[in-house]
Amino acid sequence: MHDRTGEFGRAGSWPVQAGPKGAHGVPEEAVPEADVLRYFRRLRAIETIEDLPVPEGAESPGAHCGLFEAALTAPLIRGSRTLLIGPAACLHHAGSLHQSGSRGLAAAPSGLLFLCMEPDDAVFGIDSKIVEAVLEADRRFQPDALFLVSTCVPEMAGTDLDALAAELAPRVRARLLVVRTDGFSARHQQQGLRRVLASLVGLMGPVPPEPRSVNVLGLRAEGARHTELVRALEDAGVRVLSTVPAATTVEALARCPSAALNVVVEDYALDLAREMEARFGVPYVEVGFPLAPDRVDEAYAQLEDALGVALRPLVAVAREAAGQAMARSRAAAQGRRAAVAAFAGGPLGAARFLAELGAEPAVVLASRFSRQDARERVVLLASGHDPLVGRTQGTGQMVPLLRSLGVDLYAGHGDRYALARLGIGQVHPDPPRARWGYEATRWAAEMVGAAMGGKPR
Repeated sequence: MHDRTGEFGRAGSWPVQAGPKGAHGVPEEAVPEADVLRYFRRLRAIETIEDLPVPEGAESPGAHCGLFEAALTAPLIRGSRTLLIGPAACLHHAGSLHQSGSRGLAAAPSGLLFLCMEPDDAVFGIDSKIVEAVLEADRRFQPDALFLVSTCVPEMAGTDLDALAAELAPRVRARLLVVRTDGFSARHQQQGLRRVLASLVGLMGPVPPEPRSVNVLGLRAEGARHTELVRALEDAGVRVLSTVPAATTVEALARCPSAALNVVVEDYALDLAREMEARFGVPYVEVGFPLAPDRVDEAYAQLEDALGVALRPLVAVAREAAGQAMARSRAAAQGRRAAVAAFAGGPLGAARFLAELGAEPAVVLASRFSRQDARERVVLLASGHDPLVGRTQGTGQMVPLLRSLGVDLYAGHGDRYALARLGIGQVHPDPPRARWGYEATRWAAEMVGAAMGGKPR
């Protein structure tokens, strides 16, 4: 356990920059100690996620488990099915509410299939049941690809999915893609997401190159083909072959190695980009998911250099609209205290964006930091912002801290009822992620303005 002395003052007290006097009933001069504080550090005291203490105890399934992201992402690939293999509790939390007590193979409208393990399977193994399930899924649903997603229990029981997939490959129509989520070795959900995307290289092979073409890796929104980025690229004469993982098919993925460039907009797609470069020679450029207007401009400039096309003139109107939205939201956000959890732009990128709106980032929850976050850390500290930073925790665990800090705005997933009881406005992370570029900037600014508009100071 880390010693708080010297970081938060003497044990039993904690100096902070207090919000407006009386905010949420908290006096300016002191903030009561909350148990959760021992897991937080000031931004200036950390550089990587490893510098943060790990909360005692474990949630199961918890925020670390990659199963959830795998279950949400794999079904986005049209023409595929996803077989989740694990105990009923895990599958229940992955979206199989009506199937959690079932036995054998069960289908859901989402394209998920569930193979629930019996208690004895953890001892005697589940290989024969997996073989049965794969053969049945292939026969009944005839998918072009079948993801085999394992959880902790079959992995700890010694299940070798790679060997089973190799054995089954000649007997099924579907291409079999193995994804291990092994939550016991992960500290954030993105391990599952990264591995789903990395597995997609199993659908690819050598194909003739296509000049002036790209894949955009890391777009998960349903309208990925209509984002500002894709429209700008196509208006500039660049063909977008595929947006991965959203709005793509098994057939389209097979053609991805013909692209002249992979554009990586979320770092969970880096493993796939690197594997495609190693196997097929497709270079990649990582532009990230920026929110601050200057970062969006940098991303477009990076793409212009890589592709030899002019993109910024094509998005000038969107840039102006984003600037206007930010100006309107500043009146509502100025001086507000904000908490940032999972949000577009990364935890520190989102904190920096809120700071540009005039809010004070008081606390940041993170499960990981990207290269983009590392850059924003420097900007935040240079501009005088030094929020508390801790590992991702549930809203219920955070209530004492949010109350103590006098937080007005919560950017990220969270219990909206608990937040409402505290009088905290919530900005949900998904709408901005359905966009990229200045469109995302505009939407994020408008949502902050809407969440804060009319709230007493």
